[in-house]
This record gives sequence, structure tokens and C-alpha cells, in this order.
Amino acid sequence: MRPTAQQLVARLRQAAAFAELSADCLQAVAELATLAPFRAGQEILAKGTRPSGFYILLSGRVTMCRSLPDGRTLTLALFGPGDLFGTVSALAGQACDASMVAHAPSLCAAVRREDLFALLRRRPELLGELLPALTQRLAECTNCIVELSCYRVERRLAGLLLKLAGSVGVEQATGTLVPIAFSRQELADMTGTTIETCIRIMSRWAKAAMVETRKDGFLIRDRTRLGELAAP
Repeated sequence: MRPTAQQLVARLRQAAAFAELSADCLQAVAELATLAPFRAGQEILAKGTRPSGFYILLSGRVTMCRSLPDGRTLTLALFGPGDLFGTVSALAGQACDASMVAHAPSLCAAVRREDLFALLRRRPELLGELLPALTQRLAECTNCIVELSCYRVERRLAGLLLKLAGSVGVEQATGTLVPIAFSRQELADMTGTTIETCIRIMSRWAKAAMVETRKDGFLIRDRTRLGELAAP
């Protein structure tokens, strides 16, 4: 069942990038959006294609990935509810440099590029609010490059697990469960390290009772200590 306009506005406001938008600006974006459901494993955006617009993830999970010549799939990032994706390529009219695939059944709000530009031509006063929100991901990508080049692997891995805990974590009596069963290779891919290094760090954290690997994901037993490792 399609949400009402008011419900869609409320869900869009949950997106971190849109949290500070005025009610007027958010309503204008909501009027452009159409709902787009995707099944688990379905490709939303294909590498090399020019997207017709961008997406706001309302529920589910989406991975950014890239196929390698040896047949493996490299996982680059994970998006959770409230995240935007496809914005930079859509705004620039450029081809995607990676694929976006639904990691679980997902529901997105899709906004077409031409509709957004038509809105800004009609209401140029909205540009000052929307531009920072829509380009936030570009700034995050720049930060990722800095992290990969300057930060130790342990700090990057701790930061990744804490980010996942914040977005999809489920609080339990013994800690915070991240209900995503990423392989060691996928964790290594997302933190720019080798699988051997990832295995060593995760084993050390397991012995220290900080992070427990389960079939259904990861249980963060000591979030405070993990936060200390991730801190500057």
C-alpha cells in the first residue's frame, strides 16, 4: 500500500541528509518521489549505466559492489534505511562506477534527475537547501579515501562495525547484534585490507570478548572498547 504524502514526508525526513530540510523543501521532494521496491539480489543500478535519478532507501539494505576479472564481487559499501545513493552520478549525468544491488528486500523512493532539475528551475530558492543534502555522499567518499590512506586497518574495521551497529544494530542482553553475515573477504574489501589481516583482527577481538562472529552476523559485546579503537 502506497504511503500517504504525509507519511512519505515523515519517512524522507528520517534520511540523515534530509533531516535539516525545511518542511516546504521536503514536501517538494516528496511530491517528486515514486516508490520502487526491489527483491534481494536485484540490481538497482548497473556499473557503466547512466542513472535516470537517485534513490532514498526507506527500508532494507543495498550494497555498492564491483565485479572483478577473476569472477569475485568486491563489496565497497553498505547502505541502510535513510541513506541516499546514486546521487553523484545522477546529478552529474555520468555513468555509475559501481553497481548497486539490493542485499535484502528493499523499498526506495526514487527521484528522477529531470524532475529534480525542473523543480529547481521553478523554485531556485530550494537549491541552497538541496545541494548540500544531495552532495553529502561525495564528502563521505572523500573521507573514505582519507581513512584508507591514513588510518590503521584496526581503526577502519572498528569504525565499519560501529557504523553498521548504528544503522542496523539490534540491542540484546549481551551486546549489539549486527544482523548481516558478511564474510571476512567482504569485511576486508570494505576496509581496504587483506583477508588475512581481517581474520587476525577479528580473531583477536573474539579472544578479547569484544566481537563475536555468528551465523546471522556479528555480536558487538564491548561497544565502548571498539569505540576507543575507532576514535581519532
